[in-house]
Amino acid sequence: MKKIKPTFLKLIASYILLTSIILLVTTVILYKGYKEQIIEQADIASQQMLSQAKYYTQHTENWAKSFIYQLYIDKDIYKLMYETNRDYSQNVLIGMMKIRQAATLVPLIHSIYIYNNVNKMFYSSLGNSADRFTFEDQGIVELLKENNQTFSSNLIPRYVDFNTNGLKYRKNLLTIILSNVKNTRNNMPDGAIIINIDADNVESYFKNSISGQNNLILAINTGGKIIFHPDPKLYLTNISNKSYIKKILKEHKTGGSFIQEISGKPSIVTFLKSPRSDLIFINITAYDTLLGTINKMVRLIIIVIILTLLIGIFFAIYLSRNIYQPINKAVNYLKDIAPMDSYRDELDYLVLAVDKILNTPSSLKDLSIEDKKMIKEKLLLGIVLDTIDDYEKLQEKIEELQLKISNSNSFIVIVFKIDNYKETGQFTNHLVEFFERDEVDYEFLQLEDSEITLIKGFTTLVSVPDIIESIRLIQNEIKQNLGITVSAGLGECVESLTEINRSYKIAKECLNYRYKYGKENILYYDKIVSELSEGYKYNSNLEQNIFNALKMGNLTKVEEELNKMLAEIKNYTYHEVLLALTQLALNSKILITNLSQMSNQSLYIDIQEFKKVIENMEDLDEAKQWFIELYKNTIEKLKEKKVNRKKDLIYNVIKYIEENYHDPQLSLEIIAEHFGISPNYLRMQFKEAENKSLSAYINELRFEKARQLLEETSLTVKEIAIKVGFENYNYFYTAFKKYYGLSPNQFRLNIEKKNK
Repeated sequence: MKKIKPTFLKLIASYILLTSIILLVTTVILYKGYKEQIIEQADIASQQMLSQAKYYTQHTENWAKSFIYQLYIDKDIYKLMYETNRDYSQNVLIGMMKIRQAATLVPLIHSIYIYNNVNKMFYSSLGNSADRFTFEDQGIVELLKENNQTFSSNLIPRYVDFNTNGLKYRKNLLTIILSNVKNTRNNMPDGAIIINIDADNVESYFKNSISGQNNLILAINTGGKIIFHPDPKLYLTNISNKSYIKKILKEHKTGGSFIQEISGKPSIVTFLKSPRSDLIFINITAYDTLLGTINKMVRLIIIVIILTLLIGIFFAIYLSRNIYQPINKAVNYLKDIAPMDSYRDELDYLVLAVDKILNTPSSLKDLSIEDKKMIKEKLLLGIVLDTIDDYEKLQEKIEELQLKISNSNSFIVIVFKIDNYKETGQFTNHLVEFFERDEVDYEFLQLEDSEITLIKGFTTLVSVPDIIESIRLIQNEIKQNLGITVSAGLGECVESLTEINRSYKIAKECLNYRYKYGKENILYYDKIVSELSEGYKYNSNLEQNIFNALKMGNLTKVEEELNKMLAEIKNYTYHEVLLALTQLALNSKILITNLSQMSNQSLYIDIQEFKKVIENMEDLDEAKQWFIELYKNTIEKLKEKKVNRKKDLIYNVIKYIEENYHDPQLSLEIIAEHFGISPNYLRMQFKEAENKSLSAYINELRFEKARQLLEETSLTVKEIAIKVGFENYNYFYTAFKKYYGLSPNQFRLNIEKKNK
């Protein structure tokens, strides 16, 4: 034996080298992955910021259009647009007061103009009203002349130089115009309403609410002019000549990101186009800010690598010693049994010694019972799974082991599977003991916990009915002795050991069809194929019937339609059944998710759990039960939400009536419009909840308030009628008398008499 131990040194070197390679590869992967993750997160954050900016801008535009329309339908502002008196008449004063109030109510609004073409006047909320020739904002005059739209499709960016009380200043504005048809005499509209939104206020939202310290958010139009920028002085500056702007303007996609050098520094440029508002939102993030985080991570990784390498060297020595000890013992043990003249190292010696021992002829008959059993199981496993390398020596080993298939000319595989295995799993060991009886004429092995695989050999021809009859006898005997049932999958009869694997696969495939034929059945190829549908076609009509019943909340109808669909699915192949059930589950998830979003209801569907159900199902009832529980839970949740939503609606309607009963215009239609629902729906729901009509409820509340005022105040009856929402005094007088049986005056006299 050599004094130097080269194998030990090789083990240590191998472990150190392996540890070093793993650490190096891990470092590169971590660095690259972390870098990509940081950049990806920055891109996602930028896209989210730009989406918020886009949403806020569109929201501002929609609000401005809605607000200008509200001004247009105001009768006093309408009069101001078409007032024929140039002087400050009552109509003019009221209209100007209203636009001043409207402008001061909303911080975003800089000013509101009303143009009257009859008087050739611009009325301004800023108080600088003048005729169109001397009006301070001549830019709006040109816009009205050039604009051929009655309603601005987008906010119009512009700036105006104002002179207020001798103080000159420039204001960046976003203008929206609602105008009448143009007058052919002066090419000006007969009337117009102009709202000027303060562009700097809109931009400040990006700066304060969206943009971070390391981000620059701006917006340009499709011509490359700046619309929003942290620096107001750059408003409407054309930057289309900048390389990154050119790249964005040429891009056909609505959004994306790229790395570009800006002002000599690499930056991540993210953009999002809004065709509706003719704007492109851009976020610029300095690349250096991301590298700072990455460099910190690199330093940390280097420290961890050094520590790990030191620990790895220690464990390399420790593991090498532990691994080498049995090698050294084996060498010492074999040196007397198989001495060798020359070898490179200890491992080379072991290979040569074992090869010498294995090539020494030996007989399986000399092995112990336990060894024979182990070799037998390994041999049968190789036959069934087709992992035998040398089939020429296989027959010889079979005869030496005295297997019961040694003299057979044909073979068949039968796979028995325990029914209801989830509940009867404890009987597996008993089933193995049952098949270990000496009198049986087949070989068996256990490949799965719930299955026993039989290999039966025949020396003469045997019919399938005879095999089925013998399987039935085994099933009955198991049921009598163990109290459990088993299903059987019958493979194809084959004529050589090399084909046993094919018979096994067919038997396993047949067992999958327990979902159709039920438990304690004998399943074989001809029986299954004869009853399968010719072609798979997912029946979307049956699915739609299930979904329609689900939307109506009819669980009985849902189960009825589900039974129809499962009856059709039952005739598919096993893999088509799994495909159809999975498709139904996924489509159900999409529908239920949409229903839950419409009702603001959270419904969780665990598709992974369903996959486990169908993978382990023994019949279609297990899949059906999963669907029924899903649909039942959905219907209950949606019904509960619907009831709560109705209660909330009635509560809010009553609260609204109590706050606005004094408004003479208060009616079913006004209330329905306020809550965004139809009058008929509101009428029906209120009647159902309060057992009275909504108009009756309003009148009762008004009469109750009138009664309190008669008792507690000295207001006249006419004043009280107006205060509680009746414009027609005579109607109030008559209705009050009909409701209380006394006129308002008589009611008050009775109160006064009681108090005396």
